[in-house]
Amino acid sequence: MWYPSSTLTKRAANAKNDRAREKGECVENHLRRVVITGMGPVTPVGIGKEAYWDSLVHGKTAFKRIAFPDRDMSQYRCQIAAPIESFDLFQYVERTKHSKYLGKTSRYAIAAAALAIKDAGLELEKIERQKGDSSGEGGQYLLKGIDPFQAGVILGVGAEAMEKMEGYHEKFMQGTRGLSPFGLPNSYLSSFTSHVASVSP
Repeated sequence: MWYPSSTLTKRAANAKNDRAREKGECVENHLRRVVITGMGPVTPVGIGKEAYWDSLVHGKTAFKRIAFPDRDMSQYRCQIAAPIESFDLFQYVERTKHSKYLGKTSRYAIAAAALAIKDAGLELEKIERQKGDSSGEGGQYLLKGIDPFQAGVILGVGAEAMEKMEGYHEKFMQGTRGLSPFGLPNSYLSSFTSHVASVSP
C-alpha cells in the first residue's frame, strides 16, 4: 500500500510520541493542527482586514516613485517601492515613553498583532505600573482569561529598525553625545518579537 510522504512522516511522529508518553517524556507537537482565529494585515494597500480585502478585490496598487529626505535618489537604479502610508501606531496601542525607540518593523508588527487579537475576539488587560516600581512588570498587556505561559509569539524578519540604525550612525559620526542607550537593544532582530509579546512597548 502506498502512502504520501506526509502521511508516513505523521505516522512516524505519532509513533515517537506514543513511545515518549509510555516513558513519561515530553511529547513533540510540531505536527498538531492550528486554527487561524484572527488576522491583522498591515500592508501598502490597506491596513486591517476589510481595507486589505477591498484593495485585493479591486486590484488596488501602491507602487510609486519614492524619495527620502536629504537623499540624492539619482544614485539608485530602482526608485520604485510600495510604502505603507498614513500609518499611526497609536491608533492601535497607547503611546509610552519607549515608543520613540521603535523601528518601523516593530511598529507594523505591533499594529498587526493588535488587529489580529481584536479580530479573534480576544481582550487585553493592562498591568498598571505602580508608582516607584522599577521592576519593569507594569505598563504591559495580557490576554484576558488566557494563561500567559500558554501563549507565545513567533515572527520572522530580515531586518529591523534600519532607519533608526542609520540615524544612530549619523549621530555617532558626529560624536557620541546624544546617542541613546536604548538604541542598540531596540535594533536587534529579536527585539520586535519582544515588542509584540508585550503588545504595548
